[in-house]
Amino acid sequence: MLDICIIDDEPLALQYLSFLLSQMDDVNLVGAYSEPKELIQDLHTIKVDAVLMDIQMPGILGIDLAEQLLAIQPEIEIVFVTAYEEYAIKAFELNALDYILKPIEKNSNKHV
Repeated sequence: MLDICIIDDEPLALQYLSFLLSQMDDVNLVGAYSEPKELIQDLHTIKVDAVLMDIQMPGILGIDLAEQLLAIQPEIEIVFVTAYEEYAIKAFELNALDYILKPIEKNSNKHV
């Protein structure tokens, strides 16, 4: 069972991704966040295997947030779920597990 958190500033994207993950038997959705500060705070007290995140959010770039999360839990896997292709190289420099382009579909293969 994978313990996963997701963060996205778009409520509909967050809701849809939560729904998709809830359909997976081997996934435990630990938290769904729209505020980066809340996720950072919670990662000090909960352990997760992966975080799925948007790349552009108000106040912080997903790349910067990923660096902060990795400082808290270095073994965490980061998956970017975004509409922006141009950050893919930087994401993989952070050893991102994947970079998925929006819009997400249940059986989508839209990876960079």
